[in-house]
Amino acid sequence: TYLSYRQRFGLLFQSSSIETVRNNLLNQHKQEQKVAVEWIENVLKNPQHYPNLVSNQTQQSTFYDYLQMRNHLSASSLYTLLNKTKTIPLTKHDHIVVSILYSTQDSDYREGKFYVGQILYRLLKNHHSRFIITLCENNNTNDQISDGIQLIRRLLPVFIVNSKSESLNVYEREKQAYLQCILANFQSFPNANYLLLLQDDAEPNSDNFYNELLSLIDNRIQQQWPLDGQRTQPAFIKIYHPRWLIGYSHPSIYIIIQLFATSLFLTLFFFFLFYLYETMMQVSKTSILMS
Repeated sequence: TYLSYRQRFGLLFQSSSIETVRNNLLNQHKQEQKVAVEWIENVLKNPQHYPNLVSNQTQQSTFYDYLQMRNHLSASSLYTLLNKTKTIPLTKHDHIVVSILYSTQDSDYREGKFYVGQILYRLLKNHHSRFIITLCENNNTNDQISDGIQLIRRLLPVFIVNSKSESLNVYEREKQAYLQCILANFQSFPNANYLLLLQDDAEPNSDNFYNELLSLIDNRIQQQWPLDGQRTQPAFIKIYHPRWLIGYSHPSIYIIIQLFATSLFLTLFFFFLFYLYETMMQVSKTSILMS
């Protein structure tokens, strides 16, 4: 059995078994997550070396400096801020919030499951001053919290979103978690006009991630939907969808190439079989006539 994962044209040219690829990928995750945990621990132990991430005055993340918690939340607001801010909020109008929605279940980096740590490592190590990074925990309690989750709780603003309800199915609960996370960030950072919501396995794969996102917002989104314009802005924009989840009704270029290459190969293969069959039949007829 073969598979394609994170490799262009892997469906055609992948030669490793599923188990081999899975083990290699798991070992890669474990190593990357170990590096992420060690880096976050170093930030917490030596905050003076990271003044862009940790305030020397409050020993909290600098992202708390722009957080404005409302005194009275509406009845529909089912979120809470895990750690209260220790400073008077600053006002800035051009921040963009990036928030990661995750669950504490199965989040041990020793097992290669601390995906949120991988994302934070990428986002914080190359942090751009225009961005605020926050976290949203979905349906979590203080029971069985992994070491990695404890670390990131100490480092960043964390909103606990509660979408658990026996009357809702799993998809509706997931939708409610997204909604509460978006609501928590926009209400807590009222001067932010844009929010990028990431799932805990959506790891940025480019060191130029921030500049690419800024280019998308400044040069495309703001051009089409200016904040002070008459055109109605979209509620949300889905920036990326994994190609292995794209259906054949909306195929990616890689799927099109794979389909074309596969059809070409099968055409040549069956043509060769037909040619071989015709040749054998011709030889058989010739032998009969000669006899």
